[in-house]
Amino acid sequence: MRHQGVSLLKGGAFTIYAIFKLLPKQRKLVLISRLNTKTSIDFQQIVNTAAEIDPNLRVVVLNHKMSNRFLHVFEIIQEMYHLATATACVVESYVISVSILKHRKSLVIVQIWHALGAVKAFGHMAIGKPEGSSAEIARLMNMHKNYSYVTAGSDKTISIYAKAFNVEESTIKPIGMPRLDYLLNPRLQQQNVQNVRKHYNLSADKKVILYAPTFRKRGKIPYETLIEAIDLSRYTLIIKQHLHDKTQIAPHEGVIINKSYDILQLLPVADYVVTDYSAAVFEAALLKKPLFFWHFDEERYAKRRGFALDYTNELPGVKSSNVHDIAQAIDANNFNEDHIKAFADKYVTVQDGTSTKQLFRLLGIAS
Repeated sequence: MRHQGVSLLKGGAFTIYAIFKLLPKQRKLVLISRLNTKTSIDFQQIVNTAAEIDPNLRVVVLNHKMSNRFLHVFEIIQEMYHLATATACVVESYVISVSILKHRKSLVIVQIWHALGAVKAFGHMAIGKPEGSSAEIARLMNMHKNYSYVTAGSDKTISIYAKAFNVEESTIKPIGMPRLDYLLNPRLQQQNVQNVRKHYNLSADKKVILYAPTFRKRGKIPYETLIEAIDLSRYTLIIKQHLHDKTQIAPHEGVIINKSYDILQLLPVADYVVTDYSAAVFEAALLKKPLFFWHFDEERYAKRRGFALDYTNELPGVKSSNVHDIAQAIDANNFNEDHIKAFADKYVTVQDGTSTKQLFRLLGIAS
């Protein structure tokens, strides 16, 4: 029954899309996200660059994070119309309308993903794992099909992304992401520092620890354990929960549960970054932030999802399952700047502020 229902929905979508493709093609770039309700920094960089290099290019941003299944049907139909009439498309996650439909041969589709690199396994690498998709769902939903190109942070990531998206390695282009141009802009970063410090009234006498863990489908993150281990008379702890993590954290003096800023806006403020298997490590390393890895559930996570990198040997910083080891390492300033820089240089190739313009060349919209 499930297969029949999906087949019927696909058949209806194919019919509607075939009608839409009879409409004239426009000089239009469509950006589609199923992650966000507001425009991401990556997409905003694309919008800004489009205005600079081609004022006649129409850019349509569709932020369709599914909150209501019934309404999402109409959002998908909207996506179908724009895909049928667009010159090019950029996505930052799996998008149903992009993967299941048969598009015009001229439509260029680029997957920029929503992470600069990969620490944990994802996409096709995680099929059949408890933290990944089932093989049946991946097949029924044509998971990660129809990409003309996929961008990556470095040529060292090409083989990982080829497996994750189930594409040929030649499809992967190591040009970075638009967010790189944002992170490498000193003016924007200084503005972020000023905005965040003012918004949260951060004390100049306390250093800032940013905790940014990855998401678990099952299993709780012991936020209280970390909070108790940090000397809050010396530090301000900012907790940046994953967008899918709905854990309620009790208020503590000296602890900020961030609801206002993106991770890319918080990183410039941080004196220390604590994470686990999050891809935020790549952006943090690029900004030369001291990194610490609290892997309280490493063995369980390895079984439930798995890793894309050699977690033990690749990541540049103190790693421990004991939160007190992490707190002591922070107190001792125990980090190696050379290791952090080497990691960033290995996994982030384009550091000259040209990633977004290189993306436009992939899209066939050259500057």
